[in-house]
Amino acid sequence: MTKYILSYGGGVDSTALLLYLLDKDMPLDAVVHAIMPDLPETHEYIAFIDRWLWKNYGMEVTYLIPHAEGTTSLLEYVLKKKFAPSKAWRWCTDKFKVRPITKWVKEHYGNDAVEYIAINADEKRRVKWERNKYGIRLKYPLVEAGIGRSEAKLIIKKHGLPVPPKSGCYICPFRNKTRLMAAKRYPCIWAQIKMVEALPGSKHPNAIAHFTTEVEGQGTLESFISLQY
Repeated sequence: MTKYILSYGGGVDSTALLLYLLDKDMPLDAVVHAIMPDLPETHEYIAFIDRWLWKNYGMEVTYLIPHAEGTTSLLEYVLKKKFAPSKAWRWCTDKFKVRPITKWVKEHYGNDAVEYIAINADEKRRVKWERNKYGIRLKYPLVEAGIGRSEAKLIIKKHGLPVPPKSGCYICPFRNKTRLMAAKRYPCIWAQIKMVEALPGSKHPNAIAHFTTEVEGQGTLESFISLQY
C-alpha cells in the first residue's frame, strides 16, 4: 500500500499544506522534518505544530538529524569542509534534506511512497520533477489546487493558528538582507554566519552572499525594513 509523507519545514507553505491535507482528508502517514540551521523562532514553531498535531490528530512530527561524512549538521559539515553552500549546485539541500528524508522513507515504507512537497501556486515554475533523483514520487497539492502564498496564510489563520515566521537556513546562499537582520538578533548565530562567510569557498560567485558588513551598521530589524520599504 502506498504511503504518503509530508516534508515539513515549519514555514507558511508547508504549514498550509499540512492543514490542507488534513482538511481534505487526504492520505498522510508521516510528517517529517529534517533539522537544518533555522532561526530559533522556526524551531519553536515546529515544536508548537508538533504539539498541536498530536493533540488534534494523534500524529507527531518525526525529526531527522542528517548525517554526512562524520558530521551531524549542515553547519558542522560546511566548517569541516571549508566550503560554503552554493546557489549553482545546491548540494546542501540534497545532502541534508532530500537524502535523509528519502533514506527514512525507504527504511520505513520501501519504494511505494509519495512525498508531498510544499510549493505554492505562485511558484509553480519550481515544479520540475514527478520523482526525486532517488525514485520517490512527488506531489504538489498546493500547486494543483491553485493555492498561492496569500491563500496559504488564510488557511493557517482559519485554523486559529499563528502564521509562522519566514523559515529558511541562515547560511543559505539565497537568503536576503532582511533575513540576515533577523539572524543578527542572535549573537551565536551571527558569529556562525561570519565564520561561514570567512571560508575560502565562500568567495565563489554562487556561494553565500557577503551581507554581514552591510547589515552590522543597520541597527534593528525593524529600522532596516523601514529603510528598504
